[in-house]
Amino acid sequence: MALPILSDVGIQGGLSIDGAFSFQQQTTSTITHSSGAFGVDFNTGANYYICNAVSGAVNHSISFANISSNVGQSGTIIINNPSDVSSLTWASPALPATAYTPGGSAITFNLTADKIAVMTYFIASSTKVLINYVGNFSSYPQ
Repeated sequence: MALPILSDVGIQGGLSIDGAFSFQQQTTSTITHSSGAFGVDFNTGANYYICNAVSGAVNHSISFANISSNVGQSGTIIINNPSDVSSLTWASPALPATAYTPGGSAITFNLTADKIAVMTYFIASSTKVLINYVGNFSSYPQ
């Protein structure tokens, strides 16, 4: 049985933990698309990996589920582009109305083959998911 901590706790001396301990759920959930739509269910974890952003005649988009039960959660959504991006497209808008970006700007998703993008998020309220996007990651030069 978990012991809920409802206020600050100070510990003097050593701390021993028997069993698993986690500050925030750190598992990564892999999301596959359904007709180009990637559904992020915030009840399944904090970090997500979109690996099947396959090329095709669909506009890709991301939707959010279970926002209100996860206020205060933060995490990362990794988007890995496929090697064939000849017809890879993202819908406009690609994110739901609950997504808030810096300045309210639309995200220009990177469409380069094999590139990685990172979206960090913070659930500020049941109607606001703050998003920051950085794209075009590749290997550091050696």
